[in-house]
Amino acid sequence: MRVEPNCEPCLFGWHLIPKTARTITICEGEIDAMTLHQYGIPALSIPLGAGSGSKHDWFEYEFERLAIFDEIYICMDNDIAGQELLGKLLVD
Repeated sequence: MRVEPNCEPCLFGWHLIPKTARTITICEGEIDAMTLHQYGIPALSIPLGAGSGSKHDWFEYEFERLAIFDEIYICMDNDIAGQELLGKLLVD
């Protein structure tokens, strides 16, 4: 997915999340989020995929918006980058 330089790092898919949803799944890719949506599971995707560095700035921007959910499931790829991000999210 293309993004503009210096744009706000937000999660993909907010427009499809029902206002009554109290559970959300955060995925590594947009296709994953769209697939879960087709199964009736509210899902968002992280911007820029897993990895390191400023790719994870989205958490700071989205923290308050995510605070409304009672449960947040994390669904990352089973590769090194996905597992590193999973570990970082669970520790932070």
